[in-house]
Amino acid sequence: MAVTRTNLRRSVVLRAGVLLVAVLCIIAGAITLPLPIPTGVILLGIGFALILLVSRRSRVWFRGYRRRTPWIDARLGQIEHRLPDVLRQALSGRRRHPQS
Repeated sequence: MAVTRTNLRRSVVLRAGVLLVAVLCIIAGAITLPLPIPTGVILLGIGFALILLVSRRSRVWFRGYRRRTPWIDARLGQIEHRLPDVLRQALSGRRRHPQS
């Protein structure tokens, strides 16, 4: 089963699981941030992207934040093409219509 935004909206258990993983990534990222290996930054990014997947309020806030800060929007635009589709949709705020 592929994880899509529709599946996340329907399943409360799946949303809770994704939120739990996101919080764990953020905590682990905050702990490993001072280390010389950049795993902290990567874990923080993954955690925040997962929160964007399950929280409508965070997506609305993040879209506004990207509009207000063009330099962050440009940086995120540089890495979006490397991300999986689900995370790319969460970061960009653009919705793709399912091909059915």
